Parts: sequence; structure tokens; C-alpha cells
Amino acid sequence: MYCVPVHAVPKPNSDKFRMVVDHSAGEFSLNSMIDKDKVHVDLDNVQHLAHNLLRRRRLTGKTPRWLFKSDVSMAYRRLPMHPLWQVKQVITVDGVRRIDRCNNFGGRASGKLWCAFMSLVLWIAINEKGIDGLLAYIDDCFSDDPSEHLVFYEPYEDFLPPKQVALLLLWDEIHLPHDRPKQMFGSTCTIIGLDVDLRHMRITLSDERRTALARGVRNFVLAAPRRRRRLVEWQRILGWMNWGLNVAPLLRPALQSVYDKTAGRRIRNAPIYLNATVIRDFLWFADAFERFDGIHIITSHEWDSSQADLIIYCDASLTGGLAFWSPAHHRGFLSELPTAPSNADTIFWYEALTVVSALDWACSLSPTPQRVAIFSDSLNTVQMFNSMRARPSYNELLLFTCRKLLLHHVDLRVFHIAGEVNIIADTLSRNLLHVALQYEADLDIHLFQPPRLTLGAEEEC
Repeated sequence: MYCVPVHAVPKPNSDKFRMVVDHSAGEFSLNSMIDKDKVHVDLDNVQHLAHNLLRRRRLTGKTPRWLFKSDVSMAYRRLPMHPLWQVKQVITVDGVRRIDRCNNFGGRASGKLWCAFMSLVLWIAINEKGIDGLLAYIDDCFSDDPSEHLVFYEPYEDFLPPKQVALLLLWDEIHLPHDRPKQMFGSTCTIIGLDVDLRHMRITLSDERRTALARGVRNFVLAAPRRRRRLVEWQRILGWMNWGLNVAPLLRPALQSVYDKTAGRRIRNAPIYLNATVIRDFLWFADAFERFDGIHIITSHEWDSSQADLIIYCDASLTGGLAFWSPAHHRGFLSELPTAPSNADTIFWYEALTVVSALDWACSLSPTPQRVAIFSDSLNTVQMFNSMRARPSYNELLLFTCRKLLLHHVDLRVFHIAGEVNIIADTLSRNLLHVALQYEADLDIHLFQPPRLTLGAEEEC
């Protein structure tokens, strides 16, 4: 039998307290028996909702009428635990020991247990009850509803969107409790702490929440005792920042140094040193996040090169240099090879730097093109820029790119092109100017200097 510590903490924005049962306390804690790698769950988020909204508008030609969010009462606590686990959840209050028989918020596997159950409920809702596009984040279920009419839900004596009523009726059928105050709907709805506005097709954070996250990130690095934070603190701030990426996905590269720093660490209370790279990236994230006002869903969906405002072709060669050209401007650009980082794959780094240089030039144009399509014959480069993820030696390239995109409000796509088709960029990169002019006789060729990859104040977002 295990007796786990229990205490209470204030609820945010409330005069109430939340009961906390600490399954991680002690050397032989309950959570230490559970492999963390086996309990990870990928949750739905507002980006998935944005995808559904765009898909519905593409199929129907109009924006859905309603958003709704429904919340299960007490969530985790609705699941009974196995009797052999219940005896490990003994709590003591005023000297009296009691068995906690339900799934507990403090358990490492509690989230996965709940999500496994909720996944079954969602499957029934979608496949048996016909509630399409239903998503869930822990105990919050949310979706859109195109219906112009509301339906009366008798237990609440209120009118709600038809899909929301269908979901609540399913919960009633399986005796899954829910409370009226937590069922929301409207053309604007707060989902996972983010404001989703159907009228303007925008997902934003309130100023208060955005400022709180920026302040928390700064405090993490600037107020760290002896420039150290426990692993569990790193995990919490990383989760908070990942949540912020729902409205500012371009800031993702700033988290790469954190992943590198915490990779392979398992002792939750072990102190981890904050190096200069992490501090720099966190402060950049905080400054950029404060300035960023949200993501407009309409301009965030996928598009192809035929819809671009500007198309640029890039290439790099170890025997020549960096090169890119713009067919619309009949202009080509050449540069000598700068010094690459010692730990980088040289040709890959040069290919990526060429893309960054092409974007830098595009952002200098007036008016600035809103959609820029850049072609590269390097698959690694294409993957890096479209995923916004890279190894440490390439992360400077992504951070510079993100600053440019945020500063100039540019939407960038990097596409792959076969090397044998990328003829002009290829010949320019090998200094075969006469060959390039054979394919594009009126090509105006210039020298350029690749941008300095720094995080200085001159590049503020």
C-alpha cells in the first residue's frame, strides 16, 4: 500500500483551490514505475480545427455558422482504476487514510488512460452518430456546425447547435456527466484558451495570455537560480510555448535548442544549465510572441506555386558559389561561398543559405510579395523550410527566415525541383554565365552578399 502526498493550490483567476495528489514525490514514486515514453498522446488542437474550417468552406463555398465546445465533468475522475492500483493511491487527511478509487490527475499514465477512453467515445460519435469533424483536447470536445438553425436540448432547456446536441445526447446515453456552464457555442468561441473567430476566420490569443506567456519565457531564463532549471521546469515551459505555437507557428525554430538541451534527460528534478543559445532563443521567442497578433486562417492554408506572387529558383555549388534567379524580373544573382559552420553538412548548408538569401531579396522588393515560392533541388532544404525544423547548425537559418516572414508578413513555400530541370540556377551557381544566357538571353546578372545570420536589434519583428 502506498500513501501519496496531497495538498491544495489556488486555482488561476479564482478564489477556489485545486486538490493536488503528488504521484511523483519520493525516490520510489508511483510515476517512477511508469515509462514516460509509453504514455505520450497526440492531442487535437485549433490548427486541426482550422483545417476542418477551410475544408468545409472549400466543399460548401461558405464559412460554418457555429463553433461549439463541450466539456466533460471531472474528466479523469470518471474512470475507475484497477483494485491493485487503487491500493497504491492511499491519501491521508486529518489522520484518516482513504482509498482513492479513481483515475488521478497526478498520475503519469492518467492522461493516456483518459484519452484512450475518450477516443472510443469520439469514434462512436463520428461513426455511429454521424458527428463529423469532431475533435478533442483532453476533456474538451469541439467542432464547427454549418446548420443555420439551433435545436432544443431539454436537460438544459436551451437551444444549441445540432452537432453539439447530438454529442450531449450521446454522453447522456453512456452516462458521461456534463455541466451546463461548460457547454459553449457561438460565431466566436474560446477553445483551449485560444479565441477562434469565424467571422474574421482568425485564431488569436488575448493580450493578457500573450503577455503572460512572454513574461513566463523571459522569467525562465533571466530569473533562473545559478542559470539552472530542473528538468520538470523545462518540460512545463516547453509545453506552454508549444501551446503558443497554435497562433505563432513561425516561432517553432526557437524551441529547437531546448529539445537539444533536454534530449535523453529523465530525472525530473535534475538541474539543467541554461546555455547562451537557449537564453538567446527564448528571449527572441518572447519578444516576437508579444508583437505577433495571431494567425489568419484564410492565408494559412496550403497553396501551390501557380498561386505565388513571386517565384525564385535556387542552387549552390562547391565549385562555384550561391545562385538564384527570378523569371519575373529576368534577374540572376551570384555570390562566393561564405564560410560554413564546422559541424554542418557543407553543401546542404549552402543550399539552405541560398534559399534564405533569395527570401531576403524578395522581402526587399516594393511592394513586398505576399506569397513567395522558392524552388530548390535539395530535398533536405525543402523539408527543413517546410517543417521549420533543423539540426542546431542550421537553426540560425530558420530563425533569420522566421524574422523576415514575421516582419514583412510573407507566406513562404519551398518546393522541390529536379536538378536537370533547374538549369539556369545550376549554371549560375557554377559560374557558367554564358550557358545561363543561352537559356535566358535577357538575364540581368548581379553579385549579392548573403545576409548576416545574427539575432541583432536591426532584425526586430
